[in-house]
Amino acid sequence: MKSGLGTVRPGGWLNRLGRPSSSLRRGTSGTWRIGVQQVYGEGLVACARSVARVQGGRRGPLRVARAIRGAEAETAETASQVDDADRGSGSPAPTSAAPLLLNGVRLQIEEEVGQILPDHLLPQLACFASFGVEVPELSKLSRMQLTSKDAKGKVLKIPEDVLRERLAWYDSCFDLTGKELGKAVCRDPRILQCSPETTTAKRVQYLTRRGVDKQQLTKVFKKSPQFFRLDVTKSMEPRFTFFEQLGIPKAMHPALLVKDPAIMNRSITSMEENALFLLEIGFDPPSLQLVLVKHPSLLRYNRKSMKKIVYFFSKLGITKNERVVLISRLPQVFSMSLEKNLMAKFSYFCRTLNWSVHDLSMSPQVLSLSLKGRILGRHQFLVQKGLFDKDFKRRRWLLVTDDDFARTIAKCEPEEYKKFLKKFVKSTKAREGAATRKKPTGTRPRGRPRKKK
Repeated sequence: MKSGLGTVRPGGWLNRLGRPSSSLRRGTSGTWRIGVQQVYGEGLVACARSVARVQGGRRGPLRVARAIRGAEAETAETASQVDDADRGSGSPAPTSAAPLLLNGVRLQIEEEVGQILPDHLLPQLACFASFGVEVPELSKLSRMQLTSKDAKGKVLKIPEDVLRERLAWYDSCFDLTGKELGKAVCRDPRILQCSPETTTAKRVQYLTRRGVDKQQLTKVFKKSPQFFRLDVTKSMEPRFTFFEQLGIPKAMHPALLVKDPAIMNRSITSMEENALFLLEIGFDPPSLQLVLVKHPSLLRYNRKSMKKIVYFFSKLGITKNERVVLISRLPQVFSMSLEKNLMAKFSYFCRTLNWSVHDLSMSPQVLSLSLKGRILGRHQFLVQKGLFDKDFKRRRWLLVTDDDFARTIAKCEPEEYKKFLKKFVKSTKAREGAATRKKPTGTRPRGRPRKKK
């Protein structure tokens, strides 16, 4: 057999195991690829993989994969040049397949996943990438496909044409970027397991009739794509009816849904119990309607933890009106841990900063701040500067940004405060680690101890 490089023997360049011979491995990589393309044709990529593995040595599977991808790309480019020279400039060159188009993206995905991607997944990944889905989301989808035991989460096994059709439907129905579409699919891959025209479209039509526009539908989809798998008759309609029974106007239902789509997953019984509990602790029906429209998450908090927090407030001497103001301004107080969060903050504000319980109930926003990162750091910095007084209990020094705090309150440059805060947080973590570190104990004696006579 002859080629442009002379006589080629089948056993000369490739041995029986499919690996390059020693004479080939010692030569340059660019020369033999042209000869292999002319002689073997379809075996080009396999030969490139073999050489890449030889050159990769013991560098690990991912590094060898990079060498393989680079060898494939260089080999395909060289082969196309040879084909163009043989055919002439008038004939078009064949287009590359999806694996070659995804070379750079494929390497990034393999780095994040930690293993080499099979070639049969590349058409589906290329389909996602064509809609603007980025590498982090592609990596999550690949990881679910390769490691997850849930068959419903493996969307990369869907045929490419079907997958492209379903992604195009979601892209046209909602105002989504490629990254947002990828995040929604990663959050709930089952939305692609069936045709959206027979499932999601019914929910979209129902919500549109209830006054939810396209922009609001997009926000709901980004927050909770699994919401569009709820049954209209059994799940959506009974809950919207319950909102009307609470006195929430129908026109406010879209805004309520956008703020917290997760309430549609709560049972009506638990939401009724939360509403009755809020009425018991001081809310009247009109104020309850207003606070639920602004903060619908109050309907899905755990009632037992809510009772504990309200009991804690009453023990501190917080009145019913102050309690209503505190919950209305900071409803996420029910999501905070009583032992680890609220008790420590109330203790620090009342004992160290000399705040009263009334101050905290009227300015509950400070309770949402980090005790170690914001409150302690700023207090210690002001003490170090000699600018903190016992009567310095206005909330402004806690709620402003770091730059405003440094310039207007601490009277220094922001860099000085940030440098102090970094050291303070580091030292605080070191002290906590030393305090919680377990002391070494001796070996536990085997058996039961003998009784003394």
